[in-house]
Amino acid sequence: MKAFALDTLGQPGSIHDLPVPEPSEGQVRIKVAAAGLNPFDSAVVNGHMEGRMQHRFPLVPGMDASGTVDSVGDGVDELAVGDDVFGSVGKIVLGEGTLAELTTMSNGTIARKPSWLEHTGAAAIPVAGITALVMMDAITPQAGNIVVVIGATGGVGTYFVQLAASSGSTVVAVCSTDNVAYARSLGAADVIDYTSDDVVDAVAGRYPGGVNVVADMRGDKTVVAPARGDDPRRGPRRVGRRQRGPR
Repeated sequence: MKAFALDTLGQPGSIHDLPVPEPSEGQVRIKVAAAGLNPFDSAVVNGHMEGRMQHRFPLVPGMDASGTVDSVGDGVDELAVGDDVFGSVGKIVLGEGTLAELTTMSNGTIARKPSWLEHTGAAAIPVAGITALVMMDAITPQAGNIVVVIGATGGVGTYFVQLAASSGSTVVAVCSTDNVAYARSLGAADVIDYTSDDVVDAVAGRYPGGVNVVADMRGDKTVVAPARGDDPRRGPRRVGRRQRGPR
């Protein structure tokens, strides 16, 4: 089969001819229709996960995919050949990814794809969508809360804005000029354009009483400090990435 793979971390990959993978117990093999990429995949190919997880070479990147089951491993009773599915590979090793014509995936980390959902859309859901759900569980925003979302139109932010808005919270999206209309279409009640406004001043000026939550997809602590809630000693709840230095 054809697959995009790397022979060395941190170096450009290329199209490889690789053996067709066989599903192990609890796995299915799918014919990949679309693959999704996330920042984690970039970290993998650039070597940032070396020493943390086992790597197999040639390393095929990609955690997410949508496609059609073409082989079923032992112990899988819920799915059959011909079923359209989507999800993440669900493996403890890196390198057996989704940038390939065929890939194996754990039965426990995939689901049947709804017929109304296209493969390209389905492949974009797993890692980003689950991350947004985990963030929602961590903060449980309530109706009337003010939730500032930094990185509102990225992969995770796109899902998080919709989920937070559906909770009845007032969502304040932080994004660039090009994405202002998109952020509003997702359900943001207010938008701060970081290319033209100082985000700290905008948050403090528009919400002098403070905000309840800052959902941070970028790791930018400078926005959190002025967003004080009713308790100025503690400030708002913050959930998201740890700061990793200048970006």
